[in-house]
Amino acid sequence: MNNYRFLSIIYTYVSNKKFLLYHYYLKKTRKGIFITTSYFPQSVYNYVKSIDPTIILIDGEQLTRIMIEYKVTVGKNKVFEIKRIDTDYFDE
Repeated sequence: MNNYRFLSIIYTYVSNKKFLLYHYYLKKTRKGIFITTSYFPQSVYNYVKSIDPTIILIDGEQLTRIMIEYKVTVGKNKVFEIKRIDTDYFDE
């Protein structure tokens, strides 16, 4: 069995049927990443788990966290200054 690598970015909701079509098209694939800016239904997670390949699913929420963590296309909006009282100042 050949192990191919792929990256598929899907910009819309990924139904189970749509995911199965992608997987059928890449049927020899056992490693890869599916990314959506939307979300995967639980049935897609269950399917990937049942076929036991190394396929990583990244939904919009996870993608957002990754982008923020690695500062990809993000910037500062507001910076808040948090002050505290210096309790040593009042010690006598």
